[in-house]
Amino acid sequence: MTTENMERPPVKLAYIIDNQVVDVLYTDDRLSSIMLSNPIILDVSEGFYDEKNNPRIQVGATYNPESNTFTNPDIDVPQALGYIEP
Repeated sequence: MTTENMERPPVKLAYIIDNQVVDVLYTDDRLSSIMLSNPIILDVSEGFYDEKNNPRIQVGATYNPESNTFTNPDIDVPQALGYIEP
């Protein structure tokens, strides 16, 4: 299948750095709402998984910018929301 035949998501977000468009993200309503709400974006790749290969940071965790730490919720938020791992 060629790129021209693939349907693109409905929302297009332009990423602008120093007044120049550096990329365009095609996304859905949910991710576009998150991206347009002025989020803090952190690279949490290093040490993301524990020794049992479970993520250390869960959806619903609280971030403390002063200590640069996360506190996970007492419940499994993705499961409570019906999120299914892809």
